[in-house]
Amino acid sequence: MTGTELQHFSEAEEKIKSGKIDIEDAGNARQFMGYVIGIVDATILFGALCTTKDVTHGLLMAIVSKYLKNSPEKWNKAGADLVLDALVPVFACRK
Repeated sequence: MTGTELQHFSEAEEKIKSGKIDIEDAGNARQFMGYVIGIVDATILFGALCTTKDVTHGLLMAIVSKYLKNSPEKWNKAGADLVLDALVPVFACRK
């Protein structure tokens, strides 16, 4: 997934939060959640991210959404890279 696609899906998530729901946005928001959580789960397995049990999917998605909104110049990067760019500074494992 490209960063531009990920941003598009993130915008759908934001629309749903504001109460503006349509079928396409619902599907795109689910894709956003699935993609972000999939990247998080994979990187936790390999030790790139460390979260606690109180970190919700909503929080993870909010951090990624904010990062995407504030970094349009990076939308040409791979979506997975952008998810990590957003989350590693917050949830990097301590050595």
